[in-house]
Amino acid sequence: MNTDLLRTFIVVVDTGSYNRAAQQLYRTPSAISMQMKRLEEQVGKPLFEQQGRERVLTRHGKQLVGYARRILSLQQEALSVLEAGAGQEPLRLGCPDDYAQGLLTDLLELIWQQAPELQVQVVSGASTQLRHQLDMGELDLALVTRRPDSDEGFLLRQDQGVWLAAADFDWSAADPLPLALYPPDCKFMNGALDGLEKQGRRYQLKTISVGCGILLELVRRGIAITAMARISAPADLVVAPAEQQLPELPAIEIVLLVGAQQHPFFNSHRLQALAEVVNAGTT
Repeated sequence: MNTDLLRTFIVVVDTGSYNRAAQQLYRTPSAISMQMKRLEEQVGKPLFEQQGRERVLTRHGKQLVGYARRILSLQQEALSVLEAGAGQEPLRLGCPDDYAQGLLTDLLELIWQQAPELQVQVVSGASTQLRHQLDMGELDLALVTRRPDSDEGFLLRQDQGVWLAAADFDWSAADPLPLALYPPDCKFMNGALDGLEKQGRRYQLKTISVGCGILLELVRRGIAITAMARISAPADLVVAPAEQQLPELPAIEIVLLVGAQQHPFFNSHRLQALAEVVNAGTT
């Protein structure tokens, strides 16, 4: 099997679409489609099938994923060994601000156990922004919230959204309910506002910020409450009491995405092993 076709196949699997794969590989979606047809001809089995508007892997496609990753991993490992100093190239890693203190720190510790001299350049941003930077070749890896109905990336953590407030927050005076939330592309903002609208509960959106620092500070001062992943909740804040009957927030999956041009030290096999260790340590 042609390794270029296998590489494109894995990018399609990891990004979840021909369009995003085309962006990462600087090709057109039709070119990606042609490559996948060539790969199907080589293996003699259909790898994708259409389910509604989504293109999903067939049984044979799922079988091929593991073998393709191993083949490409061995190829990348061989190149890394032969390329002097390749492991010293800085790792460009993107992460939303709210995942930085917990999940990102765990991941960095594991990375430095394997590559103590490696420099990591951390870029903060929303998941949608980090995906774009990954597609543009500006990042090597990114921690993001997995898109609904997608198998993209390597799973790091399954988590639940929670409402956070200061321990002494005055719920009796919270009408309208003061909110400090992430931007509209965040599942928690959409879930929070949709839920409150369905309840007919009055609220005031006091601020929107992509960074969690200002959101948490407003909550600490009792000015507002917020909605975010449980993993992002600091110890000095509390989950909103059940008697407040706030709407349930969505569950999420946090994954590690890799760009098409992999960092020399981090092939797919090594990344999958890292993700499994992080996931096992946080579940």
